[in-house]
Amino acid sequence: MTRAKMRLRQRARNAFFGGRLALNDVASSEVLFGISQHLDHADSRGILLEAQTRLGENITFNVDMFVFMSDEEDNLSYQFRQDDYIQAVLNYYF
Repeated sequence: MTRAKMRLRQRARNAFFGGRLALNDVASSEVLFGISQHLDHADSRGILLEAQTRLGENITFNVDMFVFMSDEEDNLSYQFRQDDYIQAVLNYYF
């Protein structure tokens, strides 16, 4: 199967569920999350998580995470199975 056909097939049948939780607290804490599931391949999914909060007047903490899961070699997302990403950032504003 060519890459072009795999790409078209991959985009055709996905479902995404996500949400955003804003805690409305003094620290402006927020969490954004989501999961994408390929409907034809039960083991193919992607997970997204972003969180942020203030730790004081001039410090914020952010976490971003992306996880790709696939076990089938003929699935386009299989090539991303080892490209998981997590980033934690501490920002200081003066």
